[in-house]
Amino acid sequence: MWSNDSFSMTVRQSASKLLLIKQYFQPKSSTVFKFRPGCVNTSALYCDFTDEASSLTVYGTYIGRVRAQRGQESSVWVESGPLTLDKNTTIGPPNVTLVSHGVHMTINIRDPVFRISKMREVYNQASYNITYWKEGKEGKAQSLIVQQNPVVLSDLEPLSRYCVKVHISLQHNHRAGDESRVTCEKTADRERTPWLEAVLSFVVMVMVVTVVVVAVLYRKRLSSFLCPSVSLPQHFKENVFETSSSPISVAMENYRPPVETYDQVNVMTTEHNTDEVRPLAAEEDQCSARFPTAEYPRPE
Repeated sequence: MWSNDSFSMTVRQSASKLLLIKQYFQPKSSTVFKFRPGCVNTSALYCDFTDEASSLTVYGTYIGRVRAQRGQESSVWVESGPLTLDKNTTIGPPNVTLVSHGVHMTINIRDPVFRISKMREVYNQASYNITYWKEGKEGKAQSLIVQQNPVVLSDLEPLSRYCVKVHISLQHNHRAGDESRVTCEKTADRERTPWLEAVLSFVVMVMVVTVVVVAVLYRKRLSSFLCPSVSLPQHFKENVFETSSSPISVAMENYRPPVETYDQVNVMTTEHNTDEVRPLAAEEDQCSARFPTAEYPRPE
């Protein structure tokens, strides 16, 4: 069995108490073959050759063989069919993560790890087969085939849980890889936009970093602009000194406000009788008795 991260051989059930000797070979030419030992003197029906992956070639053809042994007796070698890495390798499941953004959902796909790194170059033309459905409604699942990564699912139902599984299809040999585990995530409310806060935070951070960088790079220019080293003309200096020594300036500097004194005044009120309040009225009557009024003829 060949996969992107392992190379193994499985044997059907044999008689009890038999030791198995498993080998594989890589053809060097059309007539010369070189077998290499794999699992020797083992009773297990499974043999893993993954540790030998560094010596394998991407386009090489390999054959495995096995024989049983009991004591001094051994069976004939039984060989498997030829296997070629670039044509017969099964791609393992990718790793899938989901991120919800309101009613949209982003699918992040991470390719499986290749034990033989050169095989990644052989399978560079690969497609992602994505199947997604609303939880509980797998019978209405939808599929899409894409080559870009990540993938955004748009216009999903708000506050609903969606499930996704992905497998890789190889255009090189038209083989489908193993499916990933089912991953589910819940969408948010339609009005909620959690990405907006992240965008604003990013913009503010970029602005702050830009200001700091500009201040560091152009600190000399900013310093000369804010605090110029140009001196005042001579006549300005003379006017300033003359103004400071003028009589008016000296008088203003020596001016002290006068000290004002205040005397305290108390106002008191008293009650009087009616006769005492009107002495002028009685005196007025006496004057009118002493000096009678005279009438003069009116001129015509």
